[in-house]
Amino acid sequence: MPSDAKTQHDELMDTMAKKKAEWDAEDAANPDGPDDTDKLLSEAIAMAIDQGKGWKDGERDAYLEKILDDDYIPPIFASTEEELERTGLAEAFMSLQYD
Repeated sequence: MPSDAKTQHDELMDTMAKKKAEWDAEDAANPDGPDDTDKLLSEAIAMAIDQGKGWKDGERDAYLEKILDDDYIPPIFASTEEELERTGLAEAFMSLQYD
């Protein structure tokens, strides 16, 4: 990963860790504590991140470079068909169609 992308990644991870800590503190301050769903989801996310689940060699770095690219538009924010085509999401859904 180029150093600029790595720096952006490290900053993003730090921001996410701080936000998670903030949410955990809010849950701890809540007299009822975190609800079971929040607790289970938080634990699952932390475990998956720690284990690097779902990433093949080089796939994670390629994804991070893609999402940190200033020209990348996430599919949810695509406003035209051309923008959606550039995300590869339409192609991914087409590959899921069965005969």
